[in-house]
Amino acid sequence: MGKTNHKWITFLSFRYLWGRERDSKNVTQVLSALGLAAGVLTLITVISVMNGLQMGYISSILEIGSYHVRIDADTIPSGFEDAVRGEKGVKSCVRFADIQVLSQGAFSRMSPINVRCVDPDAASRDAGFMQRLKITGGAFSLKGENSVILGSELARYLRLKVGDSFVVMAMSGETFNTLKPQNIDFKVTGIFKTGYYEYDRNLAIMSLDSVPVLQSGPAGEKLGIKLNNLYRDKAVVERLSTITGSQAVSWREYNKAFFGALRMEKYAMMFLICLIFVVIGVNIFNFMRRSVSEKIEDIAVLYSLGVREQDMKRIFITEGAFVGLLGGTLGVALGLLISINLNEIFVIAGKVVSWPGQVFEKLFGDLFAFAGVQFQLFSPAYFYIQEVPVQVMFGEVVFAFFFAFFAALVSAYLAVKKLDVRNPASVLRCE
Repeated sequence: MGKTNHKWITFLSFRYLWGRERDSKNVTQVLSALGLAAGVLTLITVISVMNGLQMGYISSILEIGSYHVRIDADTIPSGFEDAVRGEKGVKSCVRFADIQVLSQGAFSRMSPINVRCVDPDAASRDAGFMQRLKITGGAFSLKGENSVILGSELARYLRLKVGDSFVVMAMSGETFNTLKPQNIDFKVTGIFKTGYYEYDRNLAIMSLDSVPVLQSGPAGEKLGIKLNNLYRDKAVVERLSTITGSQAVSWREYNKAFFGALRMEKYAMMFLICLIFVVIGVNIFNFMRRSVSEKIEDIAVLYSLGVREQDMKRIFITEGAFVGLLGGTLGVALGLLISINLNEIFVIAGKVVSWPGQVFEKLFGDLFAFAGVQFQLFSPAYFYIQEVPVQVMFGEVVFAFFFAFFAALVSAYLAVKKLDVRNPASVLRCE
């Protein structure tokens, strides 16, 4: 009986949803489904682009700047590094030191920069570090005396190229009263590009042997540790703190404020986009109320045949569920299609926008300055990124689908919540 009941409820819901072939009253249902699809599409596309931008930046920070775990290395003997590398879950471990200095290049330009001093063998010990540093000139070589590798934007600002002299102004002296500035010459052996302006403009890489030359006093060295899974950092931090005797700091704590701001930005964006579903839910509520009013005669007939009020409500709720399922599925399909091929779509859009200029070039030659110009959405002349990074997360796609589905379901439930035909004969007589 239960199966039969379910079948006829589903049949009537589907029948009411699509109506007859010549019936134009189902336009509202179609528009509601398309509205849900547009909301899901927008949510998936915007969040995927935001994920790509945020995760790319976070990955660069962790691989280049802060590492997954940090330990103060001034009191740790060198032999402890091998013990740390042997720990379960540890991918790499290197020593480094960060120093703030003033740099100088051609034409006496001065620029404050951050110098990252690393082991000369860091290229072989830290694959993630080298993966993010794309060498665009020279090589990653720190074994020569006073060698330096510069970010591409810093080299451009100082007008330096591979083989040029790079001057650093450092403070030298045994005590604070005897400190005095000293210019130290370094040779540019390589130029790198990370794709993020902050690093390309303000970062220079030198050998740990340069630390005593750059500053007086303690070197301030730290152990930079990379993990196989950065989200399993708590257990590793506890073990490393016990082994080394120094407090290990996780990436969660070291970048807490910045990563927290990124998380709040993402949640705020998701909340604003989800307001689309509120508007669509109101539309579904209105069309369901109108659908109930238009089918009051059918409802009275069903009541006369002994159909329960609960089953009548289930018919219209199932109709709303069909709308949510159709809109959510269509939105997910289009959202994934657009997100995965977003950069290809921008390339096609650029060609379409450039087409009028090509037509004018053929018709009028050089009379128009813009003729023949190829439009680029992210032109290197104006933007630092070359393409839009996109990262689709399965959990967020599922969230977008079910949010749209339940928005339609709840709207349909509220629309038929007060459905009541106490006197079917009176309704049929009036009709």
